Amino acid sequence: MKRMSLRFLLSSSLVVLLVLGFSTIGRTIPSPNIPDAVQRCVEPGSRNVELVGTVREPNRTFYFLRNYLYGLDDPTESWYSLIQIEAGRQCQRLRGGNSGLAPLNNFMSVQAARQLELQRYQWEIEQAGGRATYEQQFNQRLNPPSNSMYEGVDIYLSEEQVWALRQLGIRFPDTYHLLTRPLNRENNL
Repeated sequence: MKRMSLRFLLSSSLVVLLVLGFSTIGRTIPSPNIPDAVQRCVEPGSRNVELVGTVREPNRTFYFLRNYLYGLDDPTESWYSLIQIEAGRQCQRLRGGNSGLAPLNNFMSVQAARQLELQRYQWEIEQAGGRATYEQQFNQRLNPPSNSMYEGVDIYLSEEQVWALRQLGIRFPDTYHLLTRPLNRENNL
């Protein structure tokens, strides 16, 4: 009888754990540093979201987010989104995973776009473990070795991205195209 009740207890516990685990699949895990008003505009399908940068302009605030399809430990399935909150209004997603690639200055002043990109690259450098490591990874994307996932892909950088990278002392070759207007998602860096 003891063995049967122990087996029932273990199998019941396993069922509860499985149900709890599956109930969170596909749902966004709230990030403590992202305001609730912004959480409402996070893209469906984002499993985890991190706040990368914030900038204010008169009557509106922009939030630059890194969205992950699976988890924070899998950056290959991630993208950046841009959310705006205007004074007295609901949030609005301006750019996301399926919206294509557009310079941030399409949505805000050049100065604000530069500050967001500067915050983004500071965050990416920290995630990479330092400037030297990040610079090496970034340069591999701009000059990919043959048979890599970036081989033959045109890389686009906006003016504000180039400005931010130079402010941070990141050296990179001139093998990119300057992004001046929106493009399809396929060339996103």
